[in-house]
Order: sequence, then structure tokens, then C-alpha cells
Amino acid sequence: MSAKADALLVALMALTVHQTMGAPQAKRSDDVQPVEVVQNMANQVATLEAKVAAVQDNLRQLQETESHKVAFTASILEHDIIASPGHVIPFSRVVTNAGNAYDANTSAFTAPFDGQYMFFVSIDVTPTYKCFNILRNGRVVIPGHNDAGDHHIVAGGVITLRAGDEVTVNHDPAAVGAVDGGHEAIFTGFNI
Repeated sequence: MSAKADALLVALMALTVHQTMGAPQAKRSDDVQPVEVVQNMANQVATLEAKVAAVQDNLRQLQETESHKVAFTASILEHDIIASPGHVIPFSRVVTNAGNAYDANTSAFTAPFDGQYMFFVSIDVTPTYKCFNILRNGRVVIPGHNDAGDHHIVAGGVITLRAGDEVTVNHDPAAVGAVDGGHEAIFTGFNI
């Protein structure tokens, strides 16, 4: 090799060494710095923690909703219950009692929490039996009438209750005749 070629080769090698060791290099997109790795992992952990918190909140809400489910259905065991004016009609056979808010011994529903509740009553009666009432804390809220001398009365509706309010189905104070019991005579209610 000539002296000129040798000098050019040495200059090229020096330039290469200077570029790889001495001068700052441009950052490549695939270069990852340890600080960036740690920061990315911290961000991922924070994101996962937020997702876990959201899932836990949803679970808590579902559990709360589930604990607020109240529903019951009860029927009358006896047949031909003679109207006893103003007294509670005995719906003593419990079909379902989710939330245990219905008492078969007193035939009363007691609201476990504030809210709106749907109630429905369906009974067969003698033609002379004219009326029963759905009561909240002893006061008529929804009457069930037999105006045409039919053998069946149906009544129902939504009642706003406070925790501890009691709902019963009573013979009207002027009731005469009889209620025909059996599995088709029902008192049912649930929160909405």
C-alpha cells in the first residue's frame, strides 16, 4: 500500500473510533434505558391497580344490590275464611320469602329498607264479600273492590315505604261474606 492509502486508512479508523466512543450517538428507537423500563412498569402497575379498584367497586355494588333484593309470595291455607271486619287476612303459607321480610305468623310484610315496593293481592270471595284493603302501618293505601258481585278480587300497586313500615291485607271494616283460601289466593310483594 502507498503512504497515501495508509494515511487514508488510519484517518478512517480514527474517525470510526471517535464516532463510536467519543461523540454522542443518535438514539435508536429500539434502545431502551433502564429508567424508562422502570417508569413503564410503574405506569402499568398504576393502571392495573386502578382496574382492580374499579372491579372491587363493581363487586361491592353488586353485593349491595343483591342484599337489597326482597320478594315474597304467600297464600291462604284455609278455605272459606269468614270476614272479620278490619282484621288481617291470614296469608300464612309462604311460597317464597327472599330477604325474610314477610312474617307468616302475622301475615305482615315489614320493609327492611326505604324504597318503592310493588304489592299484588288476588283472592276468590263469596258474592257478598265487597272489599279488602292493602294497608301501610294500619292505613288504607290500596283498596280491592268487588262491585259487581264477582267471585274474584285483584288489587295491587307501588307503595313507597320507609324501613320498618308494615304492610298487611285486611278485611274492610264493613266486610261480610267470606274469602276462599287455597294456593290461588295470594299476597305478593317485592322491591323495585
